[in-house]
Amino acid sequence: MKSSAIKKAKRRFRQATESLPLLTKLQLGVAIDDFEQAWFGFLGTLNSIPEILKTGSREDAKSRQWFAAKERLVRTDPMLRYLFHARAVDFHGDERLLKLVTSEGTPADVDYGFDSPKAYSLNLHIPKEVQKIRIWYEPQPVKDKNGNIFDPPSTFLQKDLFNRSPVGMAGSALYFYKSLIVEAETFSS
Repeated sequence: MKSSAIKKAKRRFRQATESLPLLTKLQLGVAIDDFEQAWFGFLGTLNSIPEILKTGSREDAKSRQWFAAKERLVRTDPMLRYLFHARAVDFHGDERLLKLVTSEGTPADVDYGFDSPKAYSLNLHIPKEVQKIRIWYEPQPVKDKNGNIFDPPSTFLQKDLFNRSPVGMAGSALYFYKSLIVEAETFSS
């Protein structure tokens, strides 16, 4: 494993980690565009880590073999696979992958305000009877370029995913990628 790949992966990991407080703060608001921008920035940064390590492992047979096993895990674990495809769909597609919902399970009626003078304003219309109810962002199913649909995950590394929100998945993914980088360092040349 090239040491330059380890250094670059650590930089990307640090960037992804530094974006978590912003995601946490934004999840408490109703500015879905701001939250989506932060979420997909996080996904882009996070999903670059495996590609960096893959490139860094090419010249050494042991690190190549190690990385192939980790890559299979990323492609088969429901949460890691979902995050990978969510980033790809955001980058190449035009669907909204998050929905603003209330604790009553009712979708919030969101007006993105494209006809208003403030083209990027967000007006949230929640029925009066649920105005004091908590709202949050809920991941939506992801459809890849081949038509495969990936539902929001309920498990991560063969265990129940306790927090299925974008921020909860982000924290779990950071845990995984940190351990991936630490393991990669054992192959560093």
